[in-house]
Order: sequence, then C-alpha cells, then structure tokens
Amino acid sequence: MTDTTTNAKPKKVTIAVRDWIDEHGNPLSAGEEAKVAGIRYVHLPSAKALKPDYNPESDKPPADAAFEFMFADPISTKMFAAFGAHTLAGNVVNTATNGPKGDKSLNPIPLIAERFAGIQDDHVWADREGGVGVRYDKDKLIQAILNAKKEQDPAPYIAKLDNKVDGKTGAIVAPDTKGAISWGAFVMRNPVVKGEYDKLTGGGVTLDMI
Repeated sequence: MTDTTTNAKPKKVTIAVRDWIDEHGNPLSAGEEAKVAGIRYVHLPSAKALKPDYNPESDKPPADAAFEFMFADPISTKMFAAFGAHTLAGNVVNTATNGPKGDKSLNPIPLIAERFAGIQDDHVWADREGGVGVRYDKDKLIQAILNAKKEQDPAPYIAKLDNKVDGKTGAIVAPDTKGAISWGAFVMRNPVVKGEYDKLTGGGVTLDMI
C-alpha cells in the first residue's frame, strides 16, 4: 500500500496585488515610496476569472477586480495612517520576538521607534514587498529595450514577453521552475534598459529625491 501522507507545508498562494501608487495611478517600486498618493488592491482570483490570461506584472487589472483609493482627504488619511502604524508596530514586535530567531524577553519598543524614525525622517520604507515581482508596462518595456539597444524591430522581444526565465542566467525555463522570474522582470535588471524605461514612464529616483 502506498503511503500518501505528507508533512510538506501547503504552498502559499498569492491572492492579491497590493500596490502603493503615485498620483497618476502608477505602481511604485522599492525606493519610490515617498511618491505615494494612494493604494491599489487587485484580487487575483477575480482578475483571472474575468481575464484568464491576466498577467499581474504587466496587464491592467479588470475594473471589477481592483480597488483604488487616493489619499485626498486629510482626516480619513490620518485614520488610515493610524491603522497602518499600529499594524507596522505589531509587525516589528512579531519579527523581533517570535519565530526561531525571536527573543520573547526582548523589549521591542526601541526597534519600533527606530523603524518609525526611518520613515518619518528619511521617507524610506525599508521592507515593503510587492508580492508578484516587478510590475511593468509591456509596450514601454519593449520601447526601452529598442532604445537601449538602438534597434527598430520589436518582434523578437515581443515574442519573449510571456516567458519565464532563470533569474541568474536568463535562460528560458518552465513556468513552475523554482526561482523562475518573468522575462520582463529579468530585463528590468539591466541598468541601461531600466534607465530608458524610467525616461518613458517618469519613474526611478530623481536627483531632487537624493
């Protein structure tokens, strides 16, 4: 008789894309948090039900699967901030006191104060994670590649858009390969392409932010 018992933990499934967005609705990358003007929450199961080929890294989500909120009203913004601030303080405490490396005897208050000071004084959000990898505009990415390589024909690169690649070598791999990333995310690691992409989108870190 075959033993089918397994102690493997179930794979965590991402059900949402939680983006910080700028005043134009563009998702912000790490290091651009100071431009935040609102949030976008995309419910992935709903998005894929409405658009089976939906790619959260490059496609605009179906309207009925996404919620956007801009921080325009100062009073409601402070209410959201208070909720988020308590959540962040709790995250700092959990990280410091729980888990295999946690120390339950530790007083976490100085750690909370240090984290909040970094945000308030330097406008840096050190550990925000996107959840689905680098987000990018397909058309602008292709144009950025052409600009960077001084080429005219987009066809060879359009053909690669839906591929998954090895994160270290760029070799095309099966979509479920461990450590695989989208071809677009791999391309965005090239500083020349990223620079051209930022020119087209107005993204990146400008000198007045440094």
